[in-house]
Amino acid sequence: MGTAVNAGVTANKYQYGEVFRTLAGGIPDTYVLEVLQSSGAFLTTWFRKQFGNPALNGGPDPELEEAAAARTVGSGGLVTLPYWNAVQSPYWEPIARGAVVGWRGTHGRGSMYRSLLEAISMEMARSLNALQEATGTKLTTVRAMGGGLRSQLWRQIMTDAIGLPMTACKEDEISALGAGIVAMSATGVFGDHSIATAAKHMAQFTDSTEPNEENHKIYAELGEIQGRLYADLKETNDQLHEFARRYPDAEVSNEEE
Repeated sequence: MGTAVNAGVTANKYQYGEVFRTLAGGIPDTYVLEVLQSSGAFLTTWFRKQFGNPALNGGPDPELEEAAAARTVGSGGLVTLPYWNAVQSPYWEPIARGAVVGWRGTHGRGSMYRSLLEAISMEMARSLNALQEATGTKLTTVRAMGGGLRSQLWRQIMTDAIGLPMTACKEDEISALGAGIVAMSATGVFGDHSIATAAKHMAQFTDSTEPNEENHKIYAELGEIQGRLYADLKETNDQLHEFARRYPDAEVSNEEE
């Protein structure tokens, strides 16, 4: 749950599919099947910079978090397509655009912020379900890391959307920890040179979050609606991409200059 939101499982044999990309694993003779969303904490930070407390400059905003937590699950039918940074899993579309659909006069900043958190979470839930189907392996728990975990609201929403217990990793910078584990395994300090042995000694976990089953059902229903938006809006977004190519945004032009 960082700038991008991604998840992966280890595979002992090479596989490929539409929803995930296949990477070489850190453990020899393994692969990582990874689903990836470009707009994770990038999107929530963008919103806080644009519509949150300006003094916080996009940092955690307790008032905004409280406003979002006060809204009902599903944001009263406000649903977001979180493709501010285009989309990778499962469409791999570099010109895809984001959208917020379902505005009513009852909605406000808290509704939209919650809708962003829900959108990213429902996308992840859909990707993990597709990953299970592609591999034929059932997921039983999720281990999470990254700055997004600091938001108790987002953490609970993510857990409810996925519908599985989510355990937090102690380290935020999990990539650096992984590199350290590989390095320490080479020393044999833990009794052998196995990366798995080093990982058991160095990787630590904290608390777990349990899903709310009623909320999970609501997110499954809303997720089906959200899942249709990409196809429903694709022709429009293609036209907007061509329009923006011919009439670029002034701020973008200034930045490029």
